[in-house]
Amino acid sequence: MKLPEYLAQHEISTKTFAGFMDTTEEAVRLWIVGQRIPRKNFMEDIARVTRGAVQPNDFYDIPETEKQTVDATGDTIDTIAN
Repeated sequence: MKLPEYLAQHEISTKTFAGFMDTTEEAVRLWIVGQRIPRKNFMEDIARVTRGAVQPNDFYDIPETEKQTVDATGDTIDTIAN
């Protein structure tokens, strides 16, 4: 889940979230609009504060992929949309 979705769903303001994160409201705003990606320590805190709802990968626009299980011969035996 993206950070803006999480904040809206839980009715948390950027000011309040900045307080949770011990950072500035401007830093949170930049994360929300995608102009800045949080540093590692903040990403860990974001995952903890949101109870895992917002993960580090949520800050990157990486398309979802499928996971495939392949047998010993290389044949696909299971595909799971991620």
